[in-house]
This record gives sequence, C-alpha cells and structure tokens, in this order.
Amino acid sequence: MIALQSKHMKELRAKGKIEHYEYVEMERRLADLYDHQGKCERIKNFPYPRQFASINLFLFGCWF
Repeated sequence: MIALQSKHMKELRAKGKIEHYEYVEMERRLADLYDHQGKCERIKNFPYPRQFASINLFLFGCWF
C-alpha cells in the first residue's frame, strides 16, 4: 500500500499537482510510516513472556 501511495505521489509530481518540497516531505512521511510498520511487525513477532500472558489471563480472562 505504501508503494502504491508513493507511485501516486510520483504521478502527481510529474503532472505538476504538487511542488517539489511537498513531494519530498510526503515521501519522507511514507518512509517514516514504513519504518513504524516494520517496528510493529517486530513487536508482534517477539515471543511473549509467559508471566505476562498469565497476568492477562487472570485480569481479563473472566470478562470473556
């Protein structure tokens, strides 16, 4: 999705719909978004310590 957004921004830049400075800033924000996505995936795939899983079970397990 980020690659598609980047492609659309390049098209807008080529058509003159956005200025160079705006284009550079938006590309920078897309790069930041890509970095944050990678960080979230690393957190998601990190092994969850057993003691934290037990706490969630005790605190929130009774509500479901």
